[in-house]
Amino acid sequence: MKSNRHVPLIIGLLCIALALWLVLSFSGWWVTSSLAVLPLWFGWASLKTAFRATDREVDELTGVSPMSDDTAQRFKDRL
Repeated sequence: MKSNRHVPLIIGLLCIALALWLVLSFSGWWVTSSLAVLPLWFGWASLKTAFRATDREVDELTGVSPMSDDTAQRFKDRL
């Protein structure tokens, strides 16, 4: 079975790019401290999932089948 590892990698890179665009295109502390934090946070969690998760965990996270209990426990802080 083919792994869907590209899904969290693409989402992570897009979120990081959005955060960088918000920081570089707007001036003011409110943009960098409030608006850019969320995409940076989601992007970092997605990149951690893309690089550290096993193929079985990525399939459970990106597929339509329900997650196993050990995968849910391991990724509880990221979901």
